[in-house]
Amino acid sequence: MWECPDLFEIDGQTILMMSPQGMEPEGSLYHNLHQAGYVVGQLDYETGNLKHGEFELLDHGFDFYAPQTMEDPWGRRIMIAWMNMWESHMPEQEEGFAGAMTIPRELILENGKLKSKPVPELEKRRKNHKGYSNIRVEGESVLPGIEGNAVELKVTHLPFQSTHANYANLLLTP
Repeated sequence: MWECPDLFEIDGQTILMMSPQGMEPEGSLYHNLHQAGYVVGQLDYETGNLKHGEFELLDHGFDFYAPQTMEDPWGRRIMIAWMNMWESHMPEQEEGFAGAMTIPRELILENGKLKSKPVPELEKRRKNHKGYSNIRVEGESVLPGIEGNAVELKVTHLPFQSTHANYANLLLTP
């Protein structure tokens, strides 16, 4: 069954986004409980036929479902999806919540594939920046000054710049 369809255009291409249920795993694909993806093509509005390419996943993480989009006043295509599938354990239920939405992401079409990135407006929410570099990560690591219930990580792994493996540059924002 295809749920939550969303039909829109980006750069002259028709995008049909949907959340199909019951897809069987294929290699490393479709191991989530339910999928969310899209096809790119051309819709013939006279016949209603959509000539399209292969189904592509929107997100390879868990609990990303039922994405919907809107065009903002600046012409950007913004996507928000539902997190916390109904069959998943949801720890926040103990606090009286029943799911959450993803952060808003801007969609672009690049080489025939949809790409998403957090909207830049989220940068205004950042504070208490902490930066670390040349950190050796082995198992669980604790970094001084990093605390709170939300953190943004920017990790760059550049083993060719070091004689030691497992070094990373971290920018942490609690």
